[in-house]
Amino acid sequence: MIPSAPTFRKIVILLKDEEGKPTDKVEYEDSAMVITGNYVLITEEKRVSFSDPSEIKGDVYELKNIHSYKLLKD
Repeated sequence: MIPSAPTFRKIVILLKDEEGKPTDKVEYEDSAMVITGNYVLITEEKRVSFSDPSEIKGDVYELKNIHSYKLLKD
């Protein structure tokens, strides 16, 4: 995860098409989100077991492609 980024229990992003209408919904659980410039960065950490290293997956979205987002803390 991004060390200084706030973490959320769930992040829901609603993407939009060229006309500005909502299209796809993307959900992340136990993730960190940062909005920087014209981009949204989301990292999601998955730990399989304590003996194995965790896997960190990240996605980048352009702000102009996002219709709306919802952040759920707890």
